[in-house]
Amino acid sequence: MEDMYTVSGMRTAISHLGSRVAAEAIARTGAAPSDVGHVVFGQVCLTSGKDAYLARACAINAEIPMATPALTVARLCGCGAESMSNYERARISGSYGLSTMCIGGGQGMAMEMERAVQP
Repeated sequence: MEDMYTVSGMRTAISHLGSRVAAEAIARTGAAPSDVGHVVFGQVCLTSGKDAYLARACAINAEIPMATPALTVARLCGCGAESMSNYERARISGSYGLSTMCIGGGQGMAMEMERAVQP
């Protein structure tokens, strides 16, 4: 079994900057956006209808080709870690057969908490 390595990583506290972070993380590896074979982004709270498409939006804005599969994982806690384990499970089973992956996570907790405390 092949090992999986993280070769680049970045973080932002603002999830709508995910595409910029993804583009920079890819650039730091020396890979091109077209080298990415699959995109998985986790989203903590779906605070708007657009959040369901976080992975696709980040991929497009990071100049990853439209034909590249993109999956948004909706999970309250550990969405970034769940995105990595989702990829690893699929890679081990042979479902993806990819060597280059863009994985991330976004949080809309501030908006969600604001809605939760309103009367």
